[in-house]
Amino acid sequence: MAELDFLKLLERHRTERLAALVKDQPPEFWAAVGEKLDSSPDETITMDELMGLLREKDLD
Repeated sequence: MAELDFLKLLERHRTERLAALVKDQPPEFWAAVGEKLDSSPDETITMDELMGLLREKDLD
């Protein structure tokens, strides 16, 4: 039970951090997100893919 609680806490922290990071992103970032969603077979994007797009933006 404690391990499950820890994993939930970790996931919530990661979600909150990601939300703060994407909050004020420019339109180019959101266009990249849209392209990623459009190219996905199930029209979804994972947190890891979203973090990857953030990293790509920081490298440019």
